[in-house]
Amino acid sequence: MSDYAVVFAGGFFGTFLVHFINQHENFSKGEYVANYKHWSDGATKEDSPVHLNMPRHSLYYKPHMSHVEKFKGQAKLLDWEEFRALHDCKNLCIKPVPHHPEMFDDAYCDWLEEKATLIVCYIDKDKHKIVERCDKFGVTNGTDAQSYVDNMNKEALQLAQRRGAFILDMGSLMNCDIRTYGMLCVHLNVEPLFGWQDLVNKHKELIGFE
Repeated sequence: MSDYAVVFAGGFFGTFLVHFINQHENFSKGEYVANYKHWSDGATKEDSPVHLNMPRHSLYYKPHMSHVEKFKGQAKLLDWEEFRALHDCKNLCIKPVPHHPEMFDDAYCDWLEEKATLIVCYIDKDKHKIVERCDKFGVTNGTDAQSYVDNMNKEALQLAQRRGAFILDMGSLMNCDIRTYGMLCVHLNVEPLFGWQDLVNKHKELIGFE
């Protein structure tokens, strides 16, 4: 049994990566929920989805939930055993909540790494497109979009180095870079998905990302 947890900043396609990994053999298949609301205010809506949610694959870290106001009372905070029992599979990829890299202090990392191997997302390829996307949909933590993306990349790289975690350039994966996907498959010890590029491209089409 091998379980994985994806660490990512908002706007970095981390929930899609959770969904994508779970499509591989022996993982926990599951549908995502399309979210049409902006990150900034949770009220402004787009005609096309902005990002994804995966409630069934989201594991909440209780000590940090007080920092995530919008989740108060909206999610059942399951223990790991209860959560894992929901997934009848050999392998599982989860979305830890909170999922931003700067939230991962040593206590949170220790707790999570008892259960799953960390996969940390950053953006290198086509970073300017992510900056534009974050600016448009308001996921900037009160700063400008360029500074936000640069800071989140810095936090991700520092976390991966500190914990010896696998780091993945989501810009390259979203560009269907075969070498990046190959490294992910080796890390997961899985066979490549037939038509994996179609999964990526369909997601980009869904959210209007070119």
